[in-house]
Amino acid sequence: GKHSPPRPVAAAAAMASNARGDGGSSGLTRDAMNSLLNFDAPLDVALLDEVVRVFYEGDEPEAQHAHVVLNQFKEHDAAWTRVDTVLEASASAATKFYALSVLEATIKYRWKALPRDQCEEVKNYVVGTIIELSSTLESLEANAAWLGKLNATFVQIIKQEWPRHWQSFVGDLVGASKTSESLCMNNMQILMLLSEEVFDFGRDTMVRDKQKELKAQFNEEFGAIFELCDFVMQHSESGALVEATLHTLLRFLRWIPFGYVFETKLVDTLLYKFFPVDELREVTLKCLTEVAGMSVGDAHEPAFRELFVAFMEQCVNVLPPDADIADAWLEGTDEQQVFVQDLAMFLTTFLRAHRRVVDTERCHEPLMQAHQYLCGIARVDDIQI
Repeated sequence: GKHSPPRPVAAAAAMASNARGDGGSSGLTRDAMNSLLNFDAPLDVALLDEVVRVFYEGDEPEAQHAHVVLNQFKEHDAAWTRVDTVLEASASAATKFYALSVLEATIKYRWKALPRDQCEEVKNYVVGTIIELSSTLESLEANAAWLGKLNATFVQIIKQEWPRHWQSFVGDLVGASKTSESLCMNNMQILMLLSEEVFDFGRDTMVRDKQKELKAQFNEEFGAIFELCDFVMQHSESGALVEATLHTLLRFLRWIPFGYVFETKLVDTLLYKFFPVDELREVTLKCLTEVAGMSVGDAHEPAFRELFVAFMEQCVNVLPPDADIADAWLEGTDEQQVFVQDLAMFLTTFLRAHRRVVDTERCHEPLMQAHQYLCGIARVDDIQI
């Protein structure tokens, strides 16, 4: 079959197995490994742990057969029904990741063939597990690796289900986010991944009509998502949650309707509330750079002018314009060097897009200050700048 090892490898495996009288150095026979493929019997999770271990750490013939068995297991129509047992009972991180890859393969390649009740079962299981793992900040931190993989799996479900089979998805997510800060933090991660899937990678991962449908749905329901982000930014006292929200907002700024940027308090919040905060400055400046690169027509020219003047006023408090940036770069921390890089990106992005808008008497001083920064940055002896 297509998953069988090449014949010389299979022959060597058989010879080695016969010579030792076992299935290899692990003591696992091929028959024992193959018993994982009997879906009429209860799953032996300890055996699966051992087969995964052999795949990663075993001798070549054994590892090859473990690979074949794990592939055949993953391709079985009922494989997904064993994922919850594995995640609950396995002692091995590698096995848990394998189980999630089984689930992801089911969602990507077999979802439309599953009966609706089974689709609901998978969805409810993934949602329930995510809620459980992100129920507290401690749990969120301790399970970060699992949640990263589970969130990615969940995004695959959303792409299949939303909006046709799950019209209330955005409302459900926003509602859940208001019940707990740790859950909200994880949901920001889910929204960021979903935005990337739909707007950044969609051409590679979806048929055109599906991508078009999801883009339209995201735009249509973005008001509720923006309200959640805005609520966090205005009211949350958790620095970690605000930072997670800003990272999600950064992805949104690549595509959101301009009204959310220029007809809300968003720019003022970024400039006056978060840019002065050391821990939030890096992601805030990246958000402002996304805004700076927007091309939105004459109607918003005054808003860009205000942004430029206000930003230069704020920037003086972080880096005096007459500072020796080349010296500061050599002696600076990683964070300070990143700030210099991001400042260069903001200024060049803004001036490339809106130089004409700020070529006025009122903007003369801020414009000179911007060029002073750029001249100082140009003297930094580093190819990263």
